[in-house]
Amino acid sequence: MRASAAAPAEPKKTVWVWTESRQVMTAAVERGWSTFLFGSKDLGKDWSSTARINALFIDGPGIFDEENQKVAVISQVSSPGELDLVQPDNAEAENIVIDFRGGWQVIRAENIVAAFQGCKGNVLAVSTNTTEAQVFLEALEQGLDGVVLKVDDMDDIIKLKDYFDRRNEAKSQLPLTKATVTKVEVVGMGDRVCVDLCSIMRPGEGLLVCWIVCQRNVSCSF
Repeated sequence: MRASAAAPAEPKKTVWVWTESRQVMTAAVERGWSTFLFGSKDLGKDWSSTARINALFIDGPGIFDEENQKVAVISQVSSPGELDLVQPDNAEAENIVIDFRGGWQVIRAENIVAAFQGCKGNVLAVSTNTTEAQVFLEALEQGLDGVVLKVDDMDDIIKLKDYFDRRNEAKSQLPLTKATVTKVEVVGMGDRVCVDLCSIMRPGEGLLVCWIVCQRNVSCSF
C-alpha cells in the first residue's frame, strides 16, 4: 500500500467567550482566545483598555465590532421548528450564533449539526459549560464551526482548552493519509471486528468486507 497524499487538515474551530467575569477573560486570553461578546458597551470598552481583546457587542439580532460593523447575527432557538427557520446562507453577516433557549436538549445535537452542514457561513452555538461545547464540536464527527462559551467560571475555560489539547494530541499521534492498494496477499485468518458506522453512513452507502456486503434496516443499491 503506497501513501499518495496527506488527508486535509480539519478546519480550526472558533471559540468566542461571553462573560462578565474578569477572571474568565484573563484565563481565556492566556489560552489564545481573545474574542469576547458583550451586552454592555461600557464593560467591553473597559476591558479593551486593559487587555488586547476583540470586543463584539450584541445589539438586538446583530453582533457588531468596535467600528460598528456587523460581524454576526444571533438567533434564539427553542424548538426544532425554529431551528428550521435559521438560514445561514441568507444571513447578513459571515457568522451566525445560535442561542438555544430553554435547553438545547429538545433538539438532538446531531440534528443541529446536520442542519448546517455545507452552509457558507460559520455557525457557532452558545454553550453554557464545557460538556455542551464538546457535544457541539463533535456531533456527526464534524461538529459546528465553533462555540460561544457563555460562562462566569474560569474552570470552564481551562477544561475547554485541555479538551482541545487532548484532541490535537490524539490527531497528531494517528495522522490519516490517502493510499493506493498496489498488492493483495493472503495472510491467513484475521480477527473478527465490529464497525459502527451509524453516525457516518448515508442511505445508499455500504461496507465491503471480504467481498461480501452486509446491510441492515436501510435498503441500498449493493
